[in-house]
Amino acid sequence: MTKQNEKQYIVVAILLAIILTLSFIVIPILPAIIVLDIIIGVMIFLAIRKISSIRKHNKQVKKMEEQIYNRGYEKICDGFFINEKEHSLNLQGTYLGFSQIIDCELMENKQQVSQIYQTSSTTHTHTMKEYCTELYINITIENLDNPTIKLDFMEYMSAILIGSKKYNKILEQANHAMATLKVIISKANEQYINKGRVTKIEHRYINEKTPEEKLKEITKLYEKGFLTEYEYGIKKKELLDKIK
Repeated sequence: MTKQNEKQYIVVAILLAIILTLSFIVIPILPAIIVLDIIIGVMIFLAIRKISSIRKHNKQVKKMEEQIYNRGYEKICDGFFINEKEHSLNLQGTYLGFSQIIDCELMENKQQVSQIYQTSSTTHTHTMKEYCTELYINITIENLDNPTIKLDFMEYMSAILIGSKKYNKILEQANHAMATLKVIISKANEQYINKGRVTKIEHRYINEKTPEEKLKEITKLYEKGFLTEYEYGIKKKELLDKIK
């Protein structure tokens, strides 16, 4: 869950209230303006209702984050927490072991970002004036029922100018989350290669399966396009070595 920003709705409600107050002055001159007053009144009501909803949502997010902190997790960004000691993480409220993270990709405006942008304007690949409407990470996990988790960095946001301070701040968060996920995936791969198994701690978060069962699962993930040919080849070789 991600916290929402209520500031814009508060500003809108205040401006509408000022307009409504000023309109009362001209009612004796223009009685028809009372129709506009009714419309403005409805808009103020909706803005206040939205502010109340946002505060309730943010309170729930804060409570959930406190519970995660109490379990020894460190916050990477909204919706992403890790516990390095226990080799586990929390993604959008879902607890996972490090070995359950298969792959991740950074997406901007529905297109995969092949190279993570630098926040510096001199190294940014965008040269024309463009706007970003979506910036998120697609995370592939070892779960056939729900194999992907979306980590959205622009939830509840409108389009922002690429290269602006606001965009660079969000991009920096996305880069940090991507780097953390890459390290987690790398550590998980090392465990599979060097030990041929996951750690005992991770058994708390996943069910131990035979190499044959795991091979069937990764084959299905590969056939559905959730694994690249290279990733599938590595994991397939590891599992076949165990079967032999």
